[in-house]
Amino acid sequence: MRWTLVLRALKFFYMSLGSFAAAALISLFGSVSAASGFHGAFNFMALLGLLSGTIGVVGLASGCTIMMRETRLAIQNLEEEAELTALAVEKT
Repeated sequence: MRWTLVLRALKFFYMSLGSFAAAALISLFGSVSAASGFHGAFNFMALLGLLSGTIGVVGLASGCTIMMRETRLAIQNLEEEAELTALAVEKT
C-alpha cells in the first residue's frame, strides 16, 4: 500500500518537473515572439506557459499531499511495531 502512494507521488513530482521546464521554454519562445513583433503568438505562448506552470504547481501540491499521507502511514506502522516489540520484551 505505501509503495503505491510513493509511486503515485513520484509521478506527480516528475509531471511537475516537466511542466515547469515546459513553462520556462514556452516563456522563452513567447518573449522571442514578443520581441519579434508577433503579438498574437505572444498571447498564445503566455496562456500556454501559464497553463503549464499551473499544472506544475497543482502536481507539486498533489504529490506533497500524497507524501504526507504516506508519512502518516509510516509513523503509524512504526508505532505499532514499537508496541509489539515492547510487549515481546515484557514477556521475556
